[in-house]
Amino acid sequence: MPNLTVQSLLNSKLGDYLTRHKLPLYQLKALDAITRCRTRMLGGHSVYCENGHLHGVWYNSCKHRNCPQCHAIGSERWQLKLNNLILDTTHHHWIFTIPHDLLPLWRFNRRVLQKMLFDSVNETIKKLSSDPKYLGAIPGYLLALHTWARNLVLHPHIHCLITHGGVNTSNSWVAPKRVIFIPAKVLMKIFRGKLLEKIRNGINKKQLAIPTASSDRLELNLCNKLGRRDWVLHCCKPYTHGNSVAKYLARYIKGGAVKNSQLISLRNNQVTFRYKSHQTKRTEYLKLNSDVFIGVYSII
Repeated sequence: MPNLTVQSLLNSKLGDYLTRHKLPLYQLKALDAITRCRTRMLGGHSVYCENGHLHGVWYNSCKHRNCPQCHAIGSERWQLKLNNLILDTTHHHWIFTIPHDLLPLWRFNRRVLQKMLFDSVNETIKKLSSDPKYLGAIPGYLLALHTWARNLVLHPHIHCLITHGGVNTSNSWVAPKRVIFIPAKVLMKIFRGKLLEKIRNGINKKQLAIPTASSDRLELNLCNKLGRRDWVLHCCKPYTHGNSVAKYLARYIKGGAVKNSQLISLRNNQVTFRYKSHQTKRTEYLKLNSDVFIGVYSII
């Protein structure tokens, strides 16, 4: 298929897909927005120069965060806004992930577990940074949720951009006691404990929907099991400034899961696309059934 895009793929396959699959309203709205983006269905606008001469007429964009046609301006604006907030100091980039054993529970409780995840990371940072052993002050930090891996596998995790230091009660800047700021093992243990405690409380108080093939007891047992296992928490080397991390995050916050330039072909209901693997650091290729691709893309 020449000039394959996410929009052209959806326009050719979405109709058949919806006859076989029922989707919640938020997914239908996302897919509808992307298929209508920059078409006459969304109307258009004219741009004139300062002398009143017509410069051009364009169809309106859908502005959905997952639309690859809309990401450029939104990504740039988000990054510029963040650059104005970032302090001129060394920053750390931490990535908090949850075990894939919790993915069934995540799928049934996306909204609730997203809040639990944010709260757990936030409380972990505040608890450890306020400890005089590490900092004894309040750092500046940004938390950004990312729910997929580059190969489109569901992979909820939070990116944290945090200053190497903070402001104490005397409004003075304080440097961390250690070059690494806070050891990854300590971060992991506190974060793990806080998130599992929130999940247990949610189960006991009937605030979480339990997956069909599971039960309250099985989920509580899983929490106990995960509490004895190390979780993946990645701490990058310190950056002299946070702008490079902001640029990296902007591509994901406003860029969508797959860019049009990554799509290679659509043949026999198989979508082939490329991505750069975090593990191998090389460009790799993945082939997915079109139904699987649409299903994954609509929930990210």
